[in-house]
Amino acid sequence: MRLSAALQSLFRTLFSPGKEEAPHIMDARHLIADVVQREEFKGLIISWAERLLSTDTRLLKKRLEDLESCRIEKMSHYRQGGSIAHEFIVVHIRAGDDERVARLERFKESKPGGTSTEQVRRVKHDLSGYQTGNHDHIFISNDLARVVGTYQLVQSVNIPDGSMTILHCAALALTIGDTAKDYSVFHHMCMWWASAFFKAACLRHEIPPKLVQQGPAFEMAGKIAGFPFVTMDGRLVFAWDRPTQVAELLKALGENQDLVMALRDDFERLQQPSQHLLTPVEKLSVDTKVREDKIRKAFERALQESAEAEAREGKLTVERDAAVAERDALLLRLAALERVSI
Repeated sequence: MRLSAALQSLFRTLFSPGKEEAPHIMDARHLIADVVQREEFKGLIISWAERLLSTDTRLLKKRLEDLESCRIEKMSHYRQGGSIAHEFIVVHIRAGDDERVARLERFKESKPGGTSTEQVRRVKHDLSGYQTGNHDHIFISNDLARVVGTYQLVQSVNIPDGSMTILHCAALALTIGDTAKDYSVFHHMCMWWASAFFKAACLRHEIPPKLVQQGPAFEMAGKIAGFPFVTMDGRLVFAWDRPTQVAELLKALGENQDLVMALRDDFERLQQPSQHLLTPVEKLSVDTKVREDKIRKAFERALQESAEAEAREGKLTVERDAAVAERDALLLRLAALERVSI
């Protein structure tokens, strides 16, 4: 048995960040590595954040200043239409006269090939979200149209007073990734990731709900085949323990027989509450603040160590110069004594 064309298309949409394209060259008045660059950037959030937050640099003080200058002016949540859709976050970054837009999202990267049985087993594995890992991804460009494509706006908010920076984004994305390491189509999926990021960021920066503007896709957000799965507060609401609702979902997904078969085999596990209790966004917000404090302390500690090392080097330089001067003076006196003796 082969996977249906519809299911193959679904998995390509949900699990792959897209094909590589020719470099898109951008203007940059002030280059800031990993944020304001001349070429677009695509990669895993965890790898990007590791470079972004690295304290192993000779320009450590300037690096921290540069990153803190990358202010988030606006945050948006997007969704693509369809019964099983993809959702992601876009943040608008301003650093001086430079502007960038970053798209942050969750994927599960599937492995191509294999027999039909192996493909079905892989589908079941991805659905259950058990040691599946994830493919949390970031795409940075200066072209909003390239970043958003045909996706529709769910909600957006202007960030007051530039209180949110690229450092805050990295901390929140890492916190969500640590909270839910394993992707699952019906639990820790892209819709949950996007709604959790948006809400946690609003809580973290004390942005009142009245400032959030709804977009045309707001009513569709968080739904699979028309069934609500995730609220805008990042809560899982589908009732797996209600046979009638599960049967209705199966009926709605009837054209994807492979998906239905995998779901039936996983229902026993999916009905266990411990498998789909998600961390409240309030805790994500608090945990993010803790991570931010750790990041800042790491930079401050590295700056202090750098300053101490520089001071030690300066002291050694002074002592060396003094020793050289003393030696030269002694040589001059010896030379003078030799002339007198002659």
